Amino acid sequence: MQPQQPHYPTSVKVAVVIGLALIVFGLYRILGLFANMAWWIAIKAFIGTAFSIAWPIALIGTGVFLVWAARSGKFKGIVFDFSRPFRRSVNNRRISGLCGGIAEYFAINATVVRVLAVVALVVSPFITLIVYVLASVLVPK
Repeated sequence: MQPQQPHYPTSVKVAVVIGLALIVFGLYRILGLFANMAWWIAIKAFIGTAFSIAWPIALIGTGVFLVWAARSGKFKGIVFDFSRPFRRSVNNRRISGLCGGIAEYFAINATVVRVLAVVALVVSPFITLIVYVLASVLVPK
């Protein structure tokens, strides 16, 4: 008899992938601070080139996906009801409830908003942190 494999929800799987990516990115940054050797400079140049190619491809892929999803009716469940107030979530919160509030406002999964927040944090950490802290202070519960 085979042991039953645990079934993890998608949000847990996404959190693990994001966590591992952040660990790898952090290790890359730490190694970059302490290593100025030729092999490290070559690795940094390769990664820089890969990111300069990957970001435009990711943007094009995201745009194609959004056009396809809109044309095939995948966004029918999203509600843009701007008459209700935008608030931080009390029930669906990890830090301040901001991502949960955004998800509740647009009637989408909070994991999607959190993944986008982590992507924004990796792309522009300073601006993302400033916006997140300000929004957490200014947006009511």
